[in-house]
Amino acid sequence: MRTPSPPPPPPPPQQQQQQNQNHHQQQNHQQQNHQQPKKRINSLRLKETEHVEFIRKSSRDTETIEYALTEHLRLSGMYWGLTAAALLRRTNEITSKDEVVQFINECYDEKSSLFAGAPGHDGHVLYTLSAIQIFVLYDCLREELSVQRAKKMCEAIAKLQNKEDGSFAGDEWGEVDTRFSYCAFSALSLLTHGMGEECFLDWNLESLELQRGEKEENTVKIYNGRALEIMRKIVDIDKGCEFIMNCRNFDGGFGSTPGGESHAGQIFVCVGALQICNQLDLLYAGEEDNEDNDKLAWWLAERQVKVGGLNGRPEKLPDVCYSWWVLSSLAALKKKHWIDLDKLKTFILRCQDDINGGISDRPDDEPDVYHTFFGIAGLSLMKHEGLEEIDPIYALPVTSVRKIGIESDWY
Repeated sequence: MRTPSPPPPPPPPQQQQQQNQNHHQQQNHQQQNHQQPKKRINSLRLKETEHVEFIRKSSRDTETIEYALTEHLRLSGMYWGLTAAALLRRTNEITSKDEVVQFINECYDEKSSLFAGAPGHDGHVLYTLSAIQIFVLYDCLREELSVQRAKKMCEAIAKLQNKEDGSFAGDEWGEVDTRFSYCAFSALSLLTHGMGEECFLDWNLESLELQRGEKEENTVKIYNGRALEIMRKIVDIDKGCEFIMNCRNFDGGFGSTPGGESHAGQIFVCVGALQICNQLDLLYAGEEDNEDNDKLAWWLAERQVKVGGLNGRPEKLPDVCYSWWVLSSLAALKKKHWIDLDKLKTFILRCQDDINGGISDRPDDEPDVYHTFFGIAGLSLMKHEGLEEIDPIYALPVTSVRKIGIESDWY
């Protein structure tokens, strides 16, 4: 029987160290190759034509499983797609205004006096806001909403408010969420501005009379104040804002209900609602050095991760949609400059599908209309070349809200 050969002697320490280094370099190289995204990104230029085609195709491709599964939010999907196209200045390439208006009217629920997500569904304040936003986008609010229907909608929204704590339910089934507070205040604000004061004159309001020759800027300021006065006749604004402030957390953020976890989406709706109601100063109440306001802005700024994107909560992955939720809140607080805007732009553009169009949540994922809209909206907030400017509170082009008399200093 042969005696096995002894194992070879170990290499000298210097040679062993070199072998280890070579092995680690090879592993790192393999990992880097594995982590590299598929070659979908040809450039960091916004693909306007491809995105418009993606939105148009998504609205027409009714045989897909995605289309069937999203029936309940069809009206909001229409708002996302049309507003994205409007920011790209190509709304007319998606579908006709007549088709849009016809579909919206089919979504009206006579029982609740609110709009539903799709024909035959229950009315809900969220989809009511989407319908109103689209009417404002097309500058046809007065044309498409009768005075009677507008008043019924206002009364329906008022019934959704809890008179004790100021919160709003989304519909008759009673789910409470700060999202619905924002939807209620935003819908009422757009209605009172867009329908005109004469729509509400029989609600014990005095007519607004402007002196001949009065400056336009003063006219807008007075009318904004009158619109808020009309809203006060419909809902309890102070109670509503008190509920929102009760949803604030120790970290400066806001949750969906009192005690709920801080989330970037909830912060947007809370800051937006306070801004609409002209009560953003509640963020500073009791703090001489504005500590809580800084705390909120810092919480938002810390959502930016190394790759440039923003997440919605600590320790989460970045997602294109937070380019809107976070940045719009920072815009309202006048602190957009607290994050690296160039890195955020790059992240959004890397999430494009250069071939088929559309924007996804992260690079190399499948695009959808939701992330396409919020990606383009985020770029608009950063004044990306070629895009219409978006209002960070009403989530509509600035040109659209100005047509109904809404002016602000948060652009």
